[in-house]
Amino acid sequence: MGKVNLNWFFCLSLLMVGCAQIKIVEGGEKDTSPPVLLATDTPDSLRNWQGKGFELTWDEYVAVQDAANQITFSPPLQYPLNVMAKGRKVMVSWTDTLRSETTYQVDFGNSIVDITEGNPSTLTRIWSTGAVLDSLEMSGSVSNGWTAAPVDQAVVQLLTAPFDLEKINKPSYQVKSNKEGQFAFHCLPSASFYLLAFEDKNKSGRWEEGEWLDTDMQLHLTSNEEQDISCVLSQNVGAEPKIGDVTTDSAGWASWAWDQRWAVPQFAPSSADEVWENNWVIQRSGDSILAAWVGNVDNRFHPLKLKLENGQVDSISIPVFIERWERNPYFEKVKERKVIANQSFALPLPYPSSGVQWSKWKWISKNENEKGNEKGREEMPVVVVKKDNEAVISTKGLMPGKYALEILPKAVFYQDLEWVTDTIVYTIHVLGSEDIGQLQVKSAFSPDFWWSLTDEKGKVQTISGEQIMNKGIEAIPGTYILRVVEEKENPQYWDGMNWKRQTEAEIVHVFPQPIVIRANWNQVLEWK
Repeated sequence: MGKVNLNWFFCLSLLMVGCAQIKIVEGGEKDTSPPVLLATDTPDSLRNWQGKGFELTWDEYVAVQDAANQITFSPPLQYPLNVMAKGRKVMVSWTDTLRSETTYQVDFGNSIVDITEGNPSTLTRIWSTGAVLDSLEMSGSVSNGWTAAPVDQAVVQLLTAPFDLEKINKPSYQVKSNKEGQFAFHCLPSASFYLLAFEDKNKSGRWEEGEWLDTDMQLHLTSNEEQDISCVLSQNVGAEPKIGDVTTDSAGWASWAWDQRWAVPQFAPSSADEVWENNWVIQRSGDSILAAWVGNVDNRFHPLKLKLENGQVDSISIPVFIERWERNPYFEKVKERKVIANQSFALPLPYPSSGVQWSKWKWISKNENEKGNEKGREEMPVVVVKKDNEAVISTKGLMPGKYALEILPKAVFYQDLEWVTDTIVYTIHVLGSEDIGQLQVKSAFSPDFWWSLTDEKGKVQTISGEQIMNKGIEAIPGTYILRVVEEKENPQYWDGMNWKRQTEAEIVHVFPQPIVIRANWNQVLEWK
């Protein structure tokens, strides 16, 4: 065997180690510049042009994203706009025949971005199929009628005739609102239009039943160049009753949304053999309808045919399985409440409960003694009043402190069915005068309007306008939204627009910022 040259072996090893080292390549500054348009095969602001598309060339590789929401073609096309990116080019085309003597505009929004960092470029293209480029404008804002918050991506249309719920409304011009709720029409002719704004949940570009909307009952003149049009979206309270999406809970109860102004649907038997009594239960619960089969459990689906107040008939199917009766009805997932001493509070009941056994509801004191140890178990009866699908519970006579509210088996029942089979425990914090805050509002609003406080969970509490303006109210510490609805006839319910009656939505005033209620703190607000 020959001798190995150790020096050569050592040098080779060092070379291999050096080659295996990985070095991080340091890049330059992050690219924050949007793509720049270099050229186009069709100049902007052309007249007498009736082409079928154009091509855009950029200074870097680009992509097109969220085209359906970002790009607005106005007046709108009948068929979808085709937009495709390839390398540094964006190709735009359409199959529609454009209207004669009309100015068109394409706003690309934030759809064209560079492929490295996604920086968007803003671009608007205009042209006319006639000899004149229209130049008038109209702008405004879109807000939610209940929250007063701006509405992003709302569709705003200009119509030549008043909006009609029962027809297909073809807009003359169409744009979308931005994140601030602002919208603007450009390149409009001197003409009059009706305005329609709506939330486009289905991205269809046209209003559909259930979507919030606002439509003016007056004409807008573009010659006046209106700049401050306010669109306030609300539900259409004049809509025909209709059974929408039906959900079934773990206990087998079917429910669907139902306007409080609509009558409860009536049972419509398919044959003389169908019996309503002792088989079906249907009732209203707030803004929903609840329905269930309460006849013999036969492990199958039962069809339910209902007649609506407008004469229409609709059907749903409800499951009837043995597992339904073996499950406890749900109360609330978070079984903890804060309540003010000597005031009542409500807990939801399994619907539709027809009986409550008062002896099976108990207060258990969990207060501590002077040494900080929990006192012995002290049981007290609970005063419960059943109201609709709630148990209204009084705290009268309870000292401020912490309590357990025990709901024992068989505390709530329906006919011969035992609804509650396990003990359910709520933790109730009864708050004294030092644990709550007070709020008074000095305002020029009428005390007869509907005043409300909405907490962080969205629960709305109706309050007396006269009391909050003159004496003040007690409130549990937390953050609230204060509203005043110009409503006197139907308090506790905000009425949106009614297209059939041609009435606008009730005006809602929202206090400019959230109100923070602190314990043992009295505050007076000025609301001008």
